[in-house]
Amino acid sequence: MNIKPGAKSKVSPLFALVAVAISGGMFISQASAVIINPGQSAAPTGSGTFSGTIIDNETGTLNSGTFIASLHSEVYQQSNGWLDFVYQLSNVVTGGDSIETLSISSYNDLFLNVDDSLVAGGVAPSQMSRSALDVSSDDTLNFTFNSGLAPGSTSDLLVVQTHATSFYEGTASAIDELPANVQAPVPVPEPATVAIAGFTLCTLGLRRRKAVGK
Repeated sequence: MNIKPGAKSKVSPLFALVAVAISGGMFISQASAVIINPGQSAAPTGSGTFSGTIIDNETGTLNSGTFIASLHSEVYQQSNGWLDFVYQLSNVVTGGDSIETLSISSYNDLFLNVDDSLVAGGVAPSQMSRSALDVSSDDTLNFTFNSGLAPGSTSDLLVVQTHATSFYEGTASAIDELPANVQAPVPVPEPATVAIAGFTLCTLGLRRRKAVGK
């Protein structure tokens, strides 16, 4: 590679800003959470945070026939318009099965910071994961409890920070051997942001190729 010493970058401030966002700088002010991209997984740290004004608060029931659970969901709007989603799963019926996974649909085309926030008596997930893009058109976020969420127990708060600015009713599934579904708030993808990000990556790649060729 023959990049000239001292050569200055000609990347515009807008491109630089979006590039930083893509690399994770978008959430640098709340770095306690874990950035999860499609196909990735991570262990929770118990440092999940959320902020803003609560704009949605709802609870739904999940009944698989082998367990009955409730999912409480809240949506918070930050001062810049971005949304934080908070979920808490409770396995409410004594004598039922333990719940292995909480799966939440429709997190396509979004930058995600994900973690759990410790609560008294809460059960922490052992793993957080996101489906790969080639698995399904529906990008799913999963919280797995390796020892199971036993009957009568409640999860930690499950926090998802996004750059989405709107939400709708998607689907959450609690899974043992059989799944049980309930509606829950999920973010609306931000296609404009994704398009800008893709354009920026292409532009940066072209500029880099030109610089290398000089």
